[in-house]
Amino acid sequence: MYAVLPIDSIKSKEKLYILDGKVSNEQYILEHIDVDIELVSAFHTTKDAIKFSGGKYRRPVVVCRTIKEKTTNMFFLHGTIHEKYNGKYVYLFQTEGEHTILSVDSALVDGGNFYLEGREYLKDFSILTTYMDDEVVGIELLLEAGTITVNLEDDRAAHGTPLNDLYGFIKEESGKLGSAAWNAQENGDYSGRLFKIHEDFLMKIMRENINNVVGKKVISEYKDYIPNDSVIALYNLLESKCTSNPWITSEDILLIEKKKEQEEARNAMLDKKIPDFELITPQGEKKRLWDHLGESKFMLIEFWASWCGPCLAEIPTMKKVYDKYKDKGFDVLSISLDAEKNSWLRALEKVNMPWKQLGIIEKADEKRVLECYHISGIPHSILINQDGMVISVGLRGVMIEKVLERLSETVCL
Repeated sequence: MYAVLPIDSIKSKEKLYILDGKVSNEQYILEHIDVDIELVSAFHTTKDAIKFSGGKYRRPVVVCRTIKEKTTNMFFLHGTIHEKYNGKYVYLFQTEGEHTILSVDSALVDGGNFYLEGREYLKDFSILTTYMDDEVVGIELLLEAGTITVNLEDDRAAHGTPLNDLYGFIKEESGKLGSAAWNAQENGDYSGRLFKIHEDFLMKIMRENINNVVGKKVISEYKDYIPNDSVIALYNLLESKCTSNPWITSEDILLIEKKKEQEEARNAMLDKKIPDFELITPQGEKKRLWDHLGESKFMLIEFWASWCGPCLAEIPTMKKVYDKYKDKGFDVLSISLDAEKNSWLRALEKVNMPWKQLGIIEKADEKRVLECYHISGIPHSILINQDGMVISVGLRGVMIEKVLERLSETVCL
């Protein structure tokens, strides 16, 4: 139960109490939400669980339907959705932070339309969502005074009021700039110029809107897209305006400092011999990494795991590069960080990587490997020459082929 409101506190001329669609004689207005605990755990926050479930895990609600006293700070939300949702309810959750639900309202879909109204709430973004079977649709929006319109299936943001329009513009423009930057890199532009344009756009938005809820939302969503030094500058600015800000926390800063240390350590590996480590083959034979030195002119050592989605997504690109250069002195050695050997072996059967495979011997080795090779996350790669000297660290996707192309100009590949 998240709200209990005595009837006497409601100012209205007419009251109707509804429970499961039927008139109820309850003496209190009770609104309940029951979000599956495992679901919350999997998605870290109650807010994420609601967005994932579309309100599916909500308990029956006792609703007070009143003739509302109109105020000047009212929002009027006009929504559309596919007519297959006719007869279903759309839920509007007012939230504060990642775990607190302040209230919930609902509207019946009729003819592909629904309508909600209420008092303006600008402390945080609210969630508008519904579901049908396993299909969930939803959007985050601000309950800003005025007329708000939203297509619950197609829109990335609500429209019609200044702050919602601003948030919609930011989402659309950031999407365009980010896509342009990645497309340019995939087509051979590695200058980083378009990524810098995207970063500058986000920083400008964040600084200009740091005092409103949209700016703080953008900081929370996009802080991983801007340089670490910029994140630290924003943190200092936020801390000067409010204590213990939730948008960039001291934990974020500590993580950045740790990443900086790891990056410096990785850079220190360049032009030095790669550290050795005892590992195991899929057949159970113990092998050391150095046992494979000298087997090829260049070897890409790829750290991965069966539970790592980005690792699995990287494999098709790796196969293309491997097929192109395998007869020219290039090889790949994959090192799995799976603590469960059977998970590793099952993944090998599914993905069919046609190069050498090694894995950790025991669970404790996962931490030792991460520390030994200064790995902050996987997939992670280290490119070495035939003597085991580190040439490059952290190559991903098309960058692997780009480096090999450059090497082929100086070394016969």
